[in-house]
Amino acid sequence: MLRDRRCRQRLVVRASLALLVVVAAACDDPDDAAPTSTEPEINIVTQTTEVERESDGILRIGLLVPRSGDGAEIGQSLDDAVSRAVGAINAAGGFGGATVEIVEADEGANPTTAREAIQGLIQRRVDAVVGPTSSIVALGVLGDLMAGDVLTCSPTASARALDDYPGSDLFFRTVPSDSLQAAAIARLAEQTGARTAAVAYLDDVYGRPLAEATMTALEASGLSVAEFGFDDSEETFVATATDLVASEPGVIAVIGDADAGIMQAVPDIVINGAMRRPSSPQLIESLPSDVRERIQGVGLMAFQPGGELAGPYATNAEDCVNLIALAAVQAGADDPQTMAEEISEVSGSGVACGVYADCLQLLSANRNIDYDGTGGSLQIGMEGDPQVARFEVFTFDPAGLDQSNGRILTITPP
Repeated sequence: MLRDRRCRQRLVVRASLALLVVVAAACDDPDDAAPTSTEPEINIVTQTTEVERESDGILRIGLLVPRSGDGAEIGQSLDDAVSRAVGAINAAGGFGGATVEIVEADEGANPTTAREAIQGLIQRRVDAVVGPTSSIVALGVLGDLMAGDVLTCSPTASARALDDYPGSDLFFRTVPSDSLQAAAIARLAEQTGARTAAVAYLDDVYGRPLAEATMTALEASGLSVAEFGFDDSEETFVATATDLVASEPGVIAVIGDADAGIMQAVPDIVINGAMRRPSSPQLIESLPSDVRERIQGVGLMAFQPGGELAGPYATNAEDCVNLIALAAVQAGADDPQTMAEEISEVSGSGVACGVYADCLQLLSANRNIDYDGTGGSLQIGMEGDPQVARFEVFTFDPAGLDQSNGRILTITPP
């Protein structure tokens, strides 16, 4: 759809066109520190303290979350959820009659601090770890956990780069991959009726892979797609905005991590969940109402409506703990390799159950179980990723605050 050219030129001059540029940390991908490179640091083989692995009948679960700084809110939410889940497991008899233990560690803000914490967890002979929370940290330290023969479940690290992490038989996650968020973004964009699309993204380890997946999904839907990568410099922002406006797309998908400048020159705007709660709602509030009303976003349902766990990603952390414990029961051992082989089985091939005690009763009766988790639809595939994701469609009110419009998009892998 063509826009009024004079209006577009005025908006370009004012540099308030085209993008929601990243200036703060992600919310749905809780990375505390920006990378120094646009290439993800994937740590596959590392020097790890060797600890003789044995199944001693005591299930020890390490909790690797940030304890301070920008990630502290998520860290506290996950801490509360893990404590609650382990408490329920121990109330039901623990693992093999023995109390399940929690070993806490501080993920910190980057792979270096997390790596130090991991060495401590391995020294204390944990069988499994819930964490890391950050995708960037996970890419940097997952090799340490694998080398230490530790079953690892991240409740929050959604980066697409983790989909095919080399040698990740011991890694799974209860947060859906960004590959599914890309499909949700594309579906919402397709539903606008546009025939052409532009994907604008911050060119970093978070934005680029999600943008690539979004472009692939849009093209599969039959849209003609143009690509616009940018960094967080004002010069690049303005140049990218100008080029984007000149392409006259029917819809644009903006891939970023938080808030900043505003795009006003396309009929429909679709954003990712990381921009759902901008640190400065005033930026959204200051938009002309007709622009603000054209913005829609898709956000992973990180909160369970009406649930006892109110914090972000708390249900994901609880699911990590329950899956680890149920896999240990199914395997009859606290050996990480053996437990890993049972994760997919206990989450999708038997009688449905959503509470650990109920699932344990079924296993004790020699029944196969399908642990569905608090959300009621959890299924971990053979590659270690959830096979169903539910995204809430949101908009912004006149005050610049996000609000659900009541629509839920259910996405499964192609």
